[in-house]
Parts: sequence; structure tokens; C-alpha cells
Amino acid sequence: MARMPRRMRDGAIVAAIALVFTLIVAACGSSATPTPSTAASGGASLDGTWILTSYTSPDGTQATVPAAILPSLTFAGNAVTGNAGCNTYSAIANIGTNPNTIHYANVTSTKVACPPPAGTIETLFLQALNLSTTYQVTGDQLVIEAPGGKPSLTFHKQSS
Repeated sequence: MARMPRRMRDGAIVAAIALVFTLIVAACGSSATPTPSTAASGGASLDGTWILTSYTSPDGTQATVPAAILPSLTFAGNAVTGNAGCNTYSAIANIGTNPNTIHYANVTSTKVACPPPAGTIETLFLQALNLSTTYQVTGDQLVIEAPGGKPSLTFHKQSS
């Protein structure tokens, strides 16, 4: 059997290493962490836009959000963006399924001064996102809560 020229042999080695590396990266790329589209309870999806309809503040006060103020969550994978009541924000949602856990990281927002009631709702909204630990989807309703249920946010899914 004839020996392969060194240049071809070296090329074959490089190609084999590249193939092994690609397979390793592909195997590592499949994450055990579910994305919002597969993590929601009952098979429902978190993907899409959710509009805040009511909330419970840390002191237990329950309130309905005025119709003119539209705080929202828009999930696309684990990226979350939206309006907090006056300012826009973005975050990363770390979502689990057992139990339905949710934690927001890297929450950032614009810094426009907001008069009441938008400013008050925005402060509660962002505080609740930072404190939230669980979520529950029932039909077109999403509830996100901190430990003990206060604060909590209740959303209605916006139709496409």
C-alpha cells in the first residue's frame, strides 16, 4: 500500500480534528435548560407578548393597571424586552420547569423620569421582576411571583 504524501496526511489530520471539535461543540450546544417556549406549565408557551393587567405590591396591596399604561413582557427564547410603564427594558430570563421557576438577570432600562401613576407602576413592575422566583401559565394568563406571593404580576397574553 502506498504511503500518503505528508501534505495530504496533515490535511486529513486537521479535517479529523475539526470534525471531532464540531461534534463536541454540537453535543455541548444542546442545553438541559429549557427555553420559555418549552418551559411553561401545561405545555403553554411563554414566547410572545404579555400585558400587565394587575399586580400585588410587596405590602399586599392589590391593584389593576390603568388601561392607558401598558407594562409588558415579550419573550423570545430567554431574551425578555418590553415596556415597564414608561421606560423600555431588557433582561435575560432563566427559566426552570420543576417547579416553574423564573429568575431575571441583567435587567436594564432606560432612565426617563416618569410621573405617577406610570412611574409608580414601573417601580413596582421592575422590583417584582427582580424578586420573582416562580411563574404559572393558565390559558392566556401568566402570573409571576416572588416568594410568599408578594409582589406578584398578572399578565394577559396579547393576541398575535
